[in-house]
This record gives sequence, structure tokens and C-alpha cells, in this order.
Amino acid sequence: MKLRPRLTAYKLHISDLYAGSYVRKETGSFLDTSIGPVTRVRLLCTIVQRYDNVEKKYTSFTLDDATDTIRLKAWREDIEALADYKVGDIVDVIGKIRQQEDGELFIIPENVIKVEDVNVELLRQLEIIELHNLMGGKTVTKTQPEKEPKKEPKKEPKKEPKKEPKKTEHTEEIEKQLPQESEVDTRQEVMNLIRTLDAGKGASYKEIVENSSEDDEDAVETIILDLLNEGVIYEPEPGRYKEL
Repeated sequence: MKLRPRLTAYKLHISDLYAGSYVRKETGSFLDTSIGPVTRVRLLCTIVQRYDNVEKKYTSFTLDDATDTIRLKAWREDIEALADYKVGDIVDVIGKIRQQEDGELFIIPENVIKVEDVNVELLRQLEIIELHNLMGGKTVTKTQPEKEPKKEPKKEPKKEPKKEPKKTEHTEEIEKQLPQESEVDTRQEVMNLIRTLDAGKGASYKEIVENSSEDDEDAVETIILDLLNEGVIYEPEPGRYKEL
């Protein structure tokens, strides 16, 4: 089965993420930023806070890159890779951008690398500036609250019909790499099966495959792995899956 190519992890500031807007579509989700649609990022940050729950099944880092802060979140077996990281460590984080129902943006880590050479920070700043210049975006920096200016009487602007945003080559590339309609249907079906087949200990892989309308077992397995990586479901025991 042909796998979808992995989307680029863009080197950005955390403030660039908050300046964007999170977009949810049937074919997938992405962050609409000043350089275009982004689903994966690469952030160079300092860990300023760490939290591990009592059951050791959830870990979060608060990351600070001097422009803003964001949380990295990991569940279950993924937290093992984060065991040696502590507050004060400078880390190069590659991960997916997600948004909770309350609007909080966070990062699901794919790779976290400890940085020893402080010169890497200067290099990253230059790389981000170069990326913004190349993509026609604008670097966003952390701003201090300003005094509210005196309000002038507003003139009512003429209402113009809403224009659809033009698609760029970058946007089209993102949409091509996102799941197609048939994949979305199968993904939703797999999620529904996980919910309905879960009698308490999670839905078994065998039951999900047997009850799916998808003939290709590899396609179902790929969707389950994607859902695990995205933190939508977890594996309470080998071969069984529950919704988070």
C-alpha cells in the first residue's frame, strides 16, 4: 500500500503558531500561518516546566523560545522517550500541532533532541528569518501590552462581498497530502468501531478489522497507527484500543 508522504516540519517561533488560526476540514487539520498551511513544526525551546501524572501515563513540558510558551504532551509508551529531559534543558522538538476543544494549541512530539551547543539558537533564528522571507511571511515577536490609544469616531466601512482565499502552490501541496474523501470515511468508521466495540477494556484489533467495510487490512492498520500517533486513541493493552 502506498503511504502518504510526511509533511514538512517548518522551523518557526512559538509566537508564529499563536498568530495563525487552526483549521479543521473533513480531509484533515492544519494551522494557517503567515507562511501558509502548517501541520508539523520544529521548535528550538527551553523546558521551563515538566509534569508527570501519578500513573506515569501522561507527561507534559512547557516550552519557551523567548517569543511565547506552548505545551508538549505525550501519552502512554511515548513518555518513555522523554524520561531523561528536565527543566532547563534546551531541546529541538519536531512534532504535530493539535488544538484542544478549549482552543489550546499543543505539540504531539515525534522527536525531541537535547541541544548542547548554544550557537544552534542563533542559527535557528537566522533560519526562521530566511524561511519567512522566502515564503513571504512576517516574523512575529512577543509584544508588551501597549497603552490604549484615544478612540477616534469610526466611519462605517462599505461592506464588500467576502472573497474566497486564493490557493497557493503550498496550500495545494498540503491538500494533496491530506487524506482523501474515502480515507476520511474509513477513518471515521474505525473511530466509531473503537467506540462501539469497547466494552471496558478497549476494542480489539481483530474485531475492528472484521467489522470494518474496508477490504484492505493494511489500510485499517495504518489508520489505527495514525490515530495512536495523533493522541486520539491509546492502547491499554497490546492489540486493544480506547478513545482518549
